[in-house]
Amino acid sequence: MKTALVIDSSFYMPEKIIKDNNFKVIPLTVNFPQISYQELNYGGQNKELFERIKKNKTLPKTSQPTPQSVLDTYQELLDQGYQRIISLHISSKLSGTYQGIKIVADQFMEDNDAMKIEVYNTNTVAQVASIITLEIKQAIEQDVATPDEINNIIKHYSENTEIYILVDNLDYLLYGGRIPAALASVGNLFGIVPLLTLKNGEIDKVKNNRSKKKAIEYIFEQFDNVNQDRYQDLIFLGACTDEDKIIKKLYKNIINQSNKQVKEHPVTEFGIVLSTHLGPKTIALGWVDKYKSHKII
Repeated sequence: MKTALVIDSSFYMPEKIIKDNNFKVIPLTVNFPQISYQELNYGGQNKELFERIKKNKTLPKTSQPTPQSVLDTYQELLDQGYQRIISLHISSKLSGTYQGIKIVADQFMEDNDAMKIEVYNTNTVAQVASIITLEIKQAIEQDVATPDEINNIIKHYSENTEIYILVDNLDYLLYGGRIPAALASVGNLFGIVPLLTLKNGEIDKVKNNRSKKKAIEYIFEQFDNVNQDRYQDLIFLGACTDEDKIIKKLYKNIINQSNKQVKEHPVTEFGIVLSTHLGPKTIALGWVDKYKSHKII
């Protein structure tokens, strides 16, 4: 069965990987009062985003893909002879994208009997979601991409990835409703630097720190404590909103200072949707054991 992979723009995958694998991307949107931006999956828009926020002195709203953009993508694939679409999307606890696309997909299948569309909530976002996509691509090539196998891949990466997010200003997350007001007020008032994570599909606090330096030291310590016997095939992740030189330096330092064998994943820039909620000078580091080889089912 000819199968296509569709993702939304919150996966933040390098443009070359998107083109080489022929992934179809459905864009989310950032909306200012005067202008709207469709998010590019591979980044490059954050400088303009933060300049406009600074100029307007207000944060924009983010919105899920329009039903028409979803319909257009599915129709294009149907016209190209695809019989099955695997549609992967940002955590449903961070966005209404999954629920919205599921409604559109169900309606599209009612009108087009020749197409089977499976819509999945990855329960994550950004680099972790992009790794899930690449794993499912491999499963398709090996002809083992059953719904059970896809769900196993999603479950493995969404539940087992250790991710640490260090933001510069908690007001962005507060405005978007991603953290409680109490957490933001304590952090901003007392200069506490909370280290955040993505847990069960939503942003949660790991630990309060007295400075960014202490927060980064904590990340280094956690990586040092990783049991290499447990992680047989360790993938290391790094991403940022705009501090690319800093994150690349930290990324290399943490790997070089450990004695662990790791697979390096490309350091990427968060796109404008996630950056709207995280704010400038945000960095993220994490790691996960690679999903074990696909079994013939």
